[in-house]
Amino acid sequence: MKLFKTLALTAVLAASGVCNAQIYGTYIPMDPGAPGVFTNTWTFGDPAAGPGGFDDFFTFNVPDAERVTFWANAVADQTGAPTVDFNNGGYALYAIADGSVLDLQYVTSGTSSIQGDSWWLSSGTYALEIAGSAVTDGPGAYAGQIVGTLPEPTEALLAITALGAMAGAGWLRQRQRQR
Repeated sequence: MKLFKTLALTAVLAASGVCNAQIYGTYIPMDPGAPGVFTNTWTFGDPAAGPGGFDDFFTFNVPDAERVTFWANAVADQTGAPTVDFNNGGYALYAIADGSVLDLQYVTSGTSSIQGDSWWLSSGTYALEIAGSAVTDGPGAYAGQIVGTLPEPTEALLAITALGAMAGAGWLRQRQRQR
């Protein structure tokens, strides 16, 4: 499948040092959030996936370091049946700067929805690859979102502890200078 050919090519080019692999696709800008909401979202989809297989790339910019996850669901037809299947497909996440593969998940069981892991991404440009097949005679469709979230409570506690330790060290240094 094209997903794994791209992965192999990316790995070979990055390992060889000949060039940085470039991944192009549909650019998806951040969705404007409501005032006071500190999460970023990017909405993506393929309204005409197939017939047959699809292998789509969605590039997006992360403005500041944040935890990111994604989901994608098949759009239902008139009877309520899903129009795409992520079976024999899956997803991959790439860092555009160096072409590295951050995550790769291959789906082997029939499913009409896919949920990504949670990644801590630094500021930069990334590409999400989604692959699967249409399950209807005509084109299928799917839609999804990449969602940035605030740090988990344990990460926030760790950051607060680190800031407190730095402040305490500075206070001790200043106190020793005064003596």
